[in-house]
Amino acid sequence: MLHAKHPILKKLKIDTLKHILVDSAVIYLSPNQVIYRSGANDPLLYIILFGKVSLITRNETQLGGKNLNIGWTLGEEILFDRNL
Repeated sequence: MLHAKHPILKKLKIDTLKHILVDSAVIYLSPNQVIYRSGANDPLLYIILFGKVSLITRNETQLGGKNLNIGWTLGEEILFDRNL
């Protein structure tokens, strides 16, 4: 069970998780498609169900990154935004 292992999702009440799932949709991505930019005002939580996502970070001097696999999430900050 994903929520039992995820460091943030496991802290949510079951009713909250049900609400997230009811309002969810599965999307399929193309290779190299950008779905999330750090700091963007995107009110979405992404949960990786299949495949992997490359997380690319950029600063003034270098480009870095890592791969996020099944069960990882992006956009978790939406869970803590009191304005939504």
